[in-house]
Amino acid sequence: MPRTYVGAVSSDGEHQIIVGEDNRLAAPHGGSIYERTSFFTIRKLGEYEAAGEFSKPFSAGKYYVDWYEETFDIHYDYDGEGNYKTITFQYLK
Repeated sequence: MPRTYVGAVSSDGEHQIIVGEDNRLAAPHGGSIYERTSFFTIRKLGEYEAAGEFSKPFSAGKYYVDWYEETFDIHYDYDGEGNYKTITFQYLK
């Protein structure tokens, strides 16, 4: 499935996440969240959902991440109209 990938790195450089956004019209709206666990390895943390077929908040830059010691929150524009959703993940490494 065609995807667009967007990455974010914590301010201390300890953690890196990668978001895969689905690009096909027939695909479920949203994509997957991954954490880079080593130079060669990424592991899937979970999924996120978006409201519309053309809603691509990460590639549009409509997101931000709050990094914490053991978790992080991703806030993203769910529907392309400024309505943000928050999802929380625990680090793998």
